[in-house]
Amino acid sequence: MARTAIPRVFRSILCPVDFSNNSRGALRYAAMLAGASNNMLADANTVSLLSSYIFTPNTYVIFNPDGAATGSFMPMTPANVSPQLRLAFFQTASAILLRPQPPPDQDQSTSGIAGKYMVIKRLLPLFEFRCCRLTARLLQ
Repeated sequence: MARTAIPRVFRSILCPVDFSNNSRGALRYAAMLAGASNNMLADANTVSLLSSYIFTPNTYVIFNPDGAATGSFMPMTPANVSPQLRLAFFQTASAILLRPQPPPDQDQSTSGIAGKYMVIKRLLPLFEFRCCRLTARLLQ
């Protein structure tokens, strides 16, 4: 996700979304996952923002390259999401988080290595609880 696209994503996270099967929200979210997985600029903050839609609506967290968090914290019940859409998130998230880290002088990500670590640390309980096989790959 390009750096300029992040503010648009923030606005979308703050709106309630219907994730029932084949709903407009579910289809749009699936398209966002597909776009993120194919975008080489997608980084750990992209994963963090995408997780907000289905696991922590109205709450988002992004991390800077030093690992410091910024976000909005308004707890709300997680969305009712189909298992297929949840699995698509975990597959996209693991694909992005498992990409090789570039050398520090070439890292153009919004999160850097410390931010990536913090995103993984934040999301690891979700992976452990919901998707055990992908968790094992993240911990290698």
